[in-house]
Amino acid sequence: MQADVGIRAFINVCLFTAPSFSGAASRASEFGIGELQDMGFTQMGFSADHSLGLQVSRGKECTITTPDRPRISRLRKSFAAALSNATGQDVSELFPQVVSLNGQSYIIQFDSNGGEAYVILKR
Repeated sequence: MQADVGIRAFINVCLFTAPSFSGAASRASEFGIGELQDMGFTQMGFSADHSLGLQVSRGKECTITTPDRPRISRLRKSFAAALSNATGQDVSELFPQVVSLNGQSYIIQFDSNGGEAYVILKR
């Protein structure tokens, strides 16, 4: 079973560009997210159909958003499995939680209120 596009985008755009997140914009284009707008404290952009969004604060935080979708429990389970696979760590379905990448700790959050937000925050 292939992971949800929001989860795949999070892994490729956010997780794999940590800790700087400087490559997030170019990786986001592979998922149809266009040029990012600089808001001063963060950059953000969306796919043409607004099915994916990216918000990135370099060196601090990276978030992928999607519209509200059904089967949240399945998404939560898929997200935890994808994180476990990508990090080589046991990741439960309870969020937020801390993961370690290259010696740096990050808080990972899955928020399903009014859509889905997959978040990595430098600790």
